[in-house]
Amino acid sequence: MTAFPDGVTHRHLETVDSTNLVARDSLEHGTVITAARQTAGRGRYGRDWTSPEGNLYLSLVWEVSDFDAAGKYAFLSAVALADALKAATGDDDLPLQLKWPNDVLLGGKKLCGILLEAETKDGQVYLIIGTGVNLTDAPDYACDVQSATGKTIAPMDMAQHFVSSFAAWDARLKTKGFDAVRDSWLAQAHGIGTAIDVKLPQEVFSGKFAGINAGGALLLEQENGAVRTVTSGEVFFT
Repeated sequence: MTAFPDGVTHRHLETVDSTNLVARDSLEHGTVITAARQTAGRGRYGRDWTSPEGNLYLSLVWEVSDFDAAGKYAFLSAVALADALKAATGDDDLPLQLKWPNDVLLGGKKLCGILLEAETKDGQVYLIIGTGVNLTDAPDYACDVQSATGKTIAPMDMAQHFVSSFAAWDARLKTKGFDAVRDSWLAQAHGIGTAIDVKLPQEVFSGKFAGINAGGALLLEQENGAVRTVTSGEVFFT
C-alpha cells in the first residue's frame, strides 16, 4: 500500500453524480475526489460511464500553465495509470497498451478511461482529470483487473498509486519536457503501424497509425504516403 503524496487533499464520497462535477466545485490544486459509485458518470463526448461499486472513480484537480497543456496531460495521465496498475498488481510485465488519446487496454480490451476537462478560477487554469478503472467489474466490451489477472485491488489503494504516479510524472514533465512522457507512451502504444479509421463530426478517413508528434497529435499515414495530423476524433482499429 502506498499513500497520497504531500500537497494532496483527498475527499471520499459514497455516492455522487460524477466525481468530475464535484471536483469542478473544488478547484484547488491537488484536490482528489473519489466515490464508491457514480449515478451519472461520463466518458468522452458525454457518453454514460457504467459505475458499479468496487471500481475506482476518481477526479484530480491540477493547476497547469495554460489551456495548451491539457493535451499533454492526457498522455501523462495514461502513462501514470499504466505505472500505477503495474505497481498495484505487483506485475511490471502486465501487458497494458495505451490507445490514443486516453484509454488504457489490457488484453486488447478497455480497462481504464480518462476524461480531462479544463476550468479557470482567479485567472488560473485547472485541469480536472477524471478516471475510471475497472477493478472488479466491466461491461462486455471491456475488462477488469480481477477477472484478467486474478488479483484484487482496493479502490483506495489504486487511487493512491495513481495520484503518486501522476505527481511523479508531472515532476518529470516539468524537468525533462514532454518527450519523456511521449517516449513512455509510444513504448506502450496500441496498434502502431496498423490500419485505423478516424471519425470526425463531418468526416471519416482511413490510414495507418504512425505514432504521435511532439505535441501528442495522432499521425496518420495515408495511402498516398502523406501524413495527416489529427488533433481530435474517435479512432477505430480495423
